[in-house]
Amino acid sequence: MEIPAKEPRFFQVEPLEGESLSHFLGRFRRENYLTATQLGKLTGIGAVISRWEKFYLNPFPTPQELEALAAVQNEFGNSRH
Repeated sequence: MEIPAKEPRFFQVEPLEGESLSHFLGRFRRENYLTATQLGKLTGIGAVISRWEKFYLNPFPTPQELEALAAVQNEFGNSRH
């Protein structure tokens, strides 16, 4: 009997008005018990998550990196509510 792989499921975290990317990432990670490394692996963008949380936005996040982050938050966030 084969056991199906479970998809990761996360709590959805809505950005607050005027909230920085750094603060949002910290809230999202804390709510879902993720490390920066884990979130980087899930998004496929690696260690850049840790830099963003520390306001090291040089180079600034690309649209593709932001889309990868949004995809994780949207795909998995909706499955836990």
